[in-house]
Amino acid sequence: VWDGMAEEGLSICRAVHDRYQPIKRNPYNEVECSDHYARAMASWGVYTALSGFSYHGPAGRIGFAPRVTPSAFRAAFTAAEGWGTFDQRISGSTQTASVYLAWGRMHVSEIALASSLPGDAKVTFGGRPVASTTRRDGDSVVVALASPMVLSAQQMLTIQIG
Repeated sequence: VWDGMAEEGLSICRAVHDRYQPIKRNPYNEVECSDHYARAMASWGVYTALSGFSYHGPAGRIGFAPRVTPSAFRAAFTAAEGWGTFDQRISGSTQTASVYLAWGRMHVSEIALASSLPGDAKVTFGGRPVASTTRRDGDSVVVALASPMVLSAQQMLTIQIG
């Protein structure tokens, strides 16, 4: 999935899932996942790959590059001190993404988003503009906040490109 082969990766997941149906055998011991409790970790690895999730807590960097339904995508994420949801909508020449922290807190200094749309990103927090700069890094737009911030529970940062 990380190498851009989402369909093939999901096919493998489906085959493993079908092989370990509870009616056939113990569904909690997939030998492909190194036996017993590794199943949850293997599933989480696929999940983060599908969302293109990247995170570096001490640096305050978070990123998303959805590999499935990028024009209407939503996924949960976990950070060092909190968790929340990422939502992305692409309509015409506009991409809108939001990072919502449901619980805890999260340091943010940079947000990276997969985007081929031209133009700078506009960032808002609580409906108010946030000073930032935009740079391109391959297929991504990296938005650097002028001042790092801490998102607390029930707060959202929104980025609009285009």
